[in-house]
Amino acid sequence: MNPIKSVFQTSSDWADQANVSHDSFATIGSTNDHAKSLSLDIDFFDQPKLVLANVQTQGRGRGDNQWISVAEDMALYSSWVFDVRKAPQPITSPLIGLATFEALKKTWPEVSFALKAPNDIYVHDKKLCGLLIELVNKGEHHRLIIGLGINVLKHPQQISESTHLLEHLDDFLTVEQWHTFLDQLIKNYKYQLRLITASELEKADRVMLKKALSACPLYTDKIQDVSPAGDLIFDNHVQSWHDL
Repeated sequence: MNPIKSVFQTSSDWADQANVSHDSFATIGSTNDHAKSLSLDIDFFDQPKLVLANVQTQGRGRGDNQWISVAEDMALYSSWVFDVRKAPQPITSPLIGLATFEALKKTWPEVSFALKAPNDIYVHDKKLCGLLIELVNKGEHHRLIIGLGINVLKHPQQISESTHLLEHLDDFLTVEQWHTFLDQLIKNYKYQLRLITASELEKADRVMLKKALSACPLYTDKIQDVSPAGDLIFDNHVQSWHDL
Protein backbone atom coordinates (compact mmCIF):
# COMPACT_ATOMS: atom_id res chain seq x y z
CA MET A 1 0.00 0.00 0.00
CA ASN A 2 1.54 3.25 -1.19
CA PRO A 3 0.58 6.60 0.35
CA ILE A 4 -0.11 9.34 -2.20
CA LYS A 5 2.65 11.91 -2.38
CA SER A 6 1.38 13.80 -5.43
CA VAL A 7 -2.29 13.87 -6.46
CA PHE A 8 -1.25 15.25 -9.85
CA GLN A 9 1.29 12.51 -10.64
CA THR A 10 -0.94 9.75 -9.29
CA SER A 11 -3.82 10.99 -11.46
CA SER A 12 -1.57 11.21 -14.53
CA ASP A 13 -0.32 7.67 -13.89
CA TRP A 14 -3.91 6.45 -13.61
CA ALA A 15 -4.79 8.05 -16.96
CA ASP A 16 -1.85 6.29 -18.60
CA GLN A 17 -2.82 2.93 -17.12
CA ALA A 18 -6.52 3.40 -17.99
CA ASN A 19 -5.68 4.51 -21.56
CA VAL A 20 -7.42 7.84 -21.04
CA SER A 21 -6.01 10.53 -23.33
CA HIS A 22 -4.82 13.43 -21.20
CA ASP A 23 -3.01 16.75 -21.28
CA SER A 24 -1.06 17.31 -18.05
CA PHE A 25 0.39 20.68 -17.02
CA ALA A 26 2.67 21.63 -14.17
CA THR A 27 0.93 25.02 -14.13
CA ILE A 28 -2.10 26.27 -16.01
CA GLY A 29 -4.57 29.11 -15.70
CA SER A 30 -7.73 26.99 -15.86
CA THR A 31 -8.19 23.38 -16.91
CA ASN A 32 -11.69 24.22 -18.16
CA ASP A 33 -10.37 27.06 -20.30
CA HIS A 34 -7.87 24.68 -21.89
CA ALA A 35 -10.60 22.09 -22.42
CA LYS A 36 -12.81 24.70 -24.11
CA SER A 37 -9.92 25.76 -26.32
CA LEU A 38 -9.39 22.14 -27.36
CA SER A 39 -13.06 21.79 -28.10
CA LEU A 40 -13.06 24.77 -30.42
CA ASP A 41 -9.76 24.07 -32.16
CA ILE A 42 -9.71 20.35 -32.94
CA ASP A 43 -12.07 17.72 -34.30
CA PHE A 44 -14.36 15.93 -31.90
CA PHE A 45 -13.26 12.55 -30.57
CA ASP A 46 -15.14 9.47 -29.45
CA GLN A 47 -13.07 8.75 -26.33
CA PRO A 48 -12.93 10.96 -23.21
CA LYS A 49 -10.22 13.58 -22.85
CA LEU A 50 -8.77 14.57 -19.49
CA VAL A 51 -6.98 17.81 -18.63
CA LEU A 52 -4.88 17.79 -15.43
CA ALA A 53 -2.90 20.49 -13.66
CA ASN A 54 -0.60 20.42 -10.66
CA VAL A 55 -1.11 24.14 -10.06
CA GLN A 56 -4.10 26.12 -11.31
CA THR A 57 -3.68 29.89 -11.14
CA GLN A 58 -7.08 31.04 -12.43
CA GLY A 59 -9.47 28.31 -11.38
CA ARG A 60 -13.10 29.24 -12.05
CA GLY A 61 -16.36 28.50 -10.28
CA ARG A 62 -19.92 29.40 -11.20
CA GLY A 63 -20.49 33.04 -12.14
CA ASP A 64 -17.69 35.24 -10.82
CA ASN A 65 -16.55 32.72 -8.20
CA GLN A 66 -12.97 31.46 -8.15
CA TRP A 67 -11.51 28.15 -7.01
CA ILE A 68 -8.71 28.89 -4.53
CA SER A 69 -5.79 26.52 -5.06
CA VAL A 70 -3.54 24.91 -2.47
CA ALA A 71 0.13 23.96 -2.83
CA GLU A 72 1.26 21.72 -5.68
CA ASP A 73 0.65 17.97 -5.38
CA MET A 74 -2.11 18.49 -2.79
CA ALA A 75 -5.31 18.65 -4.87
CA LEU A 76 -7.02 17.47 -8.02
CA TYR A 77 -7.47 20.11 -10.71
CA SER A 78 -9.12 18.46 -13.67
CA SER A 79 -11.48 18.80 -16.59
CA TRP A 80 -13.18 15.77 -18.08
CA VAL A 81 -14.26 16.16 -21.70
CA PHE A 82 -16.88 13.99 -23.39
CA ASP A 83 -18.53 14.08 -26.79
CA VAL A 84 -22.33 13.92 -26.58
CA ARG A 85 -24.43 12.94 -29.60
CA LYS A 86 -27.47 14.98 -28.57
CA ALA A 87 -27.76 18.30 -26.77
CA PRO A 88 -27.51 17.89 -22.97
CA GLN A 89 -30.60 19.02 -21.06
CA PRO A 90 -30.93 21.03 -17.81
CA ILE A 91 -30.87 17.81 -15.76
CA THR A 92 -27.17 17.45 -16.66
CA SER A 93 -25.97 19.45 -13.65
CA PRO A 94 -27.71 17.38 -10.95
CA LEU A 95 -26.80 14.11 -12.69
CA ILE A 96 -23.09 14.98 -12.84
CA GLY A 97 -23.17 16.14 -9.22
CA LEU A 98 -24.76 12.85 -8.23
CA ALA A 99 -22.21 10.86 -10.26
CA THR A 100 -19.35 12.59 -8.42
CA PHE A 101 -20.98 12.13 -5.02
CA GLU A 102 -21.60 8.42 -5.69
CA ALA A 103 -17.98 7.83 -6.77
CA LEU A 104 -16.68 9.39 -3.56
CA LYS A 105 -19.19 7.53 -1.40
CA LYS A 106 -18.48 4.16 -2.98
CA THR A 107 -14.73 4.57 -2.52
CA TRP A 108 -14.86 5.95 1.03
CA PRO A 109 -18.21 4.84 2.53
CA GLU A 110 -17.10 5.83 6.02
CA VAL A 111 -16.93 9.55 5.11
CA SER A 112 -20.05 11.71 5.49
CA PHE A 113 -20.15 13.19 1.99
CA ALA A 114 -23.09 15.39 1.01
CA LEU A 115 -24.20 17.13 -2.17
CA LYS A 116 -25.01 20.83 -2.09
CA ALA A 117 -26.73 22.20 -5.20
CA PRO A 118 -25.71 23.38 -7.70
CA ASN A 119 -22.71 21.02 -7.50
CA ASP A 120 -20.49 21.26 -4.46
CA ILE A 121 -19.53 18.23 -2.40
CA TYR A 122 -19.33 18.81 1.34
CA VAL A 123 -18.22 16.78 4.32
CA HIS A 124 -20.44 17.91 7.17
CA ASP A 125 -20.44 21.73 6.84
CA LYS A 126 -17.12 22.04 4.99
CA LYS A 127 -16.61 22.20 1.23
CA LEU A 128 -14.44 19.46 -0.25
CA CYS A 129 -15.11 19.59 -3.96
CA GLY A 130 -16.44 21.92 -6.64
CA LEU A 131 -17.78 21.28 -10.14
CA LEU A 132 -18.03 23.59 -13.13
CA ILE A 133 -20.02 22.13 -16.03
CA GLU A 134 -19.80 23.78 -19.44
CA LEU A 135 -20.89 22.93 -22.97
CA VAL A 136 -19.23 23.64 -26.30
CA ASN A 137 -21.25 23.18 -29.50
CA LYS A 138 -19.67 22.59 -32.91
CA GLY A 139 -22.18 22.14 -35.67
CA GLU A 140 -24.42 19.24 -34.73
CA HIS A 141 -21.91 17.94 -32.17
CA HIS A 142 -21.80 18.75 -28.47
CA ARG A 143 -18.89 18.54 -26.08
CA LEU A 144 -19.50 18.36 -22.33
CA ILE A 145 -16.76 19.71 -20.07
CA ILE A 146 -16.80 18.72 -16.39
CA GLY A 147 -14.41 20.82 -14.34
CA LEU A 148 -13.68 19.02 -11.07
CA GLY A 149 -11.55 20.33 -8.22
CA ILE A 150 -11.02 18.32 -5.03
CA ASN A 151 -8.99 19.25 -1.98
CA VAL A 152 -7.26 15.93 -1.35
CA LEU A 153 -4.24 16.23 0.96
CA LYS A 154 -4.69 19.86 2.08
CA HIS A 155 -7.22 22.68 1.78
CA PRO A 156 -6.87 26.49 1.65
CA GLN A 157 -6.34 27.54 5.25
CA GLN A 158 -7.69 31.02 4.56
CA ILE A 159 -11.12 29.57 3.74
CA SER A 160 -12.71 28.48 7.00
CA GLU A 161 -15.55 26.57 5.32
CA SER A 162 -13.21 24.28 3.32
CA THR A 163 -11.82 20.83 4.09
CA HIS A 164 -9.79 18.07 2.42
CA LEU A 165 -10.28 14.34 1.97
CA LEU A 166 -7.34 13.11 4.05
CA GLU A 167 -8.71 14.99 7.06
CA HIS A 168 -11.65 12.56 7.21
CA LEU A 169 -9.80 9.26 6.73
CA ASP A 170 -8.66 7.04 9.57
CA ASP A 171 -5.43 6.21 7.78
CA PHE A 172 -3.29 7.59 4.96
CA LEU A 173 -4.66 7.88 1.44
CA THR A 174 -3.20 5.27 -0.89
CA VAL A 175 -2.45 5.30 -4.59
CA GLU A 176 -4.68 2.23 -4.94
CA GLN A 177 -7.64 4.02 -3.32
CA TRP A 178 -7.22 7.04 -5.57
CA HIS A 179 -7.07 4.88 -8.69
CA THR A 180 -10.21 3.07 -7.53
CA PHE A 181 -11.96 6.42 -7.12
CA LEU A 182 -10.96 7.61 -10.60
CA ASP A 183 -12.09 4.29 -12.10
CA GLN A 184 -15.48 4.72 -10.45
CA LEU A 185 -15.71 8.39 -11.39
CA ILE A 186 -15.21 7.92 -15.12
CA LYS A 187 -17.55 4.91 -15.05
CA ASN A 188 -20.25 7.06 -13.41
CA TYR A 189 -19.73 9.93 -15.85
CA LYS A 190 -20.02 7.62 -18.85
CA TYR A 191 -23.21 6.13 -17.45
CA GLN A 192 -24.80 9.53 -16.91
CA LEU A 193 -23.94 10.58 -20.47
CA ARG A 194 -26.73 8.24 -21.55
CA LEU A 195 -29.24 10.10 -19.38
CA ILE A 196 -28.35 13.79 -19.70
CA THR A 197 -30.17 14.18 -23.03
CA ALA A 198 -33.51 13.26 -21.42
CA SER A 199 -35.98 15.95 -20.42
CA GLU A 200 -36.57 14.61 -16.91
CA LEU A 201 -34.74 12.78 -14.15
CA GLU A 202 -35.53 9.13 -13.61
CA LYS A 203 -37.20 8.22 -10.31
CA ALA A 204 -34.16 6.32 -9.00
CA ASP A 205 -31.89 9.32 -9.58
CA ARG A 206 -34.39 11.64 -7.87
CA VAL A 207 -34.36 9.37 -4.81
CA MET A 208 -30.56 9.27 -4.70
CA LEU A 209 -30.34 13.03 -5.21
CA LYS A 210 -32.70 13.63 -2.30
CA LYS A 211 -30.57 11.40 -0.06
CA ALA A 212 -27.30 13.08 -1.12
CA LEU A 213 -28.74 16.59 -0.69
CA SER A 214 -30.42 15.81 2.63
CA ALA A 215 -27.04 14.82 4.07
CA CYS A 216 -25.88 18.45 3.78
CA PRO A 217 -26.47 20.31 7.08
CA LEU A 218 -26.46 23.70 5.35
CA TYR A 219 -30.07 23.24 4.27
CA THR A 220 -32.08 24.63 7.17
CA ASP A 221 -35.38 23.40 5.68
CA LYS A 222 -35.98 19.71 5.05
CA ILE A 223 -35.88 18.63 1.42
CA GLN A 224 -39.11 16.75 0.75
CA ASP A 225 -38.39 15.71 -2.83
CA VAL A 226 -36.47 16.42 -6.01
CA SER A 227 -38.71 17.15 -8.98
CA PRO A 228 -38.32 15.51 -12.43
CA ALA A 229 -36.76 18.78 -13.59
CA GLY A 230 -34.25 18.72 -10.73
CA ASP A 231 -35.90 21.36 -8.54
CA LEU A 232 -35.54 21.07 -4.78
CA ILE A 233 -38.94 20.77 -3.10
CA PHE A 234 -39.17 22.04 0.47
CA ASP A 235 -42.22 22.26 2.76
CA ASN A 236 -43.12 25.82 1.82
CA HIS A 237 -41.25 26.55 -1.40
CA VAL A 238 -39.57 25.11 -4.48
CA GLN A 239 -36.00 26.06 -5.38
CA SER A 240 -34.80 25.71 -8.97
CA TRP A 241 -31.44 23.93 -9.15
CA HIS A 242 -30.21 26.40 -11.75
CA ASP A 243 -31.12 29.49 -9.73
CA LEU A 244 -28.85 28.51 -6.86
